[in-house]
Amino acid sequence: MIEKWLSSFVIARIVGFPLLYIFGPIFKKAIMKSLSK
Repeated sequence: MIEKWLSSFVIARIVGFPLLYIFGPIFKKAIMKSLSK
């Protein structure tokens, strides 16, 4: 049970890191725009 959870967590990290790298700057720009209003 724990091994399954850990493997899914590792997969989520591997998949999530590129997504964070791609969408991070976009979200940062959106946050900066909303703060500057």
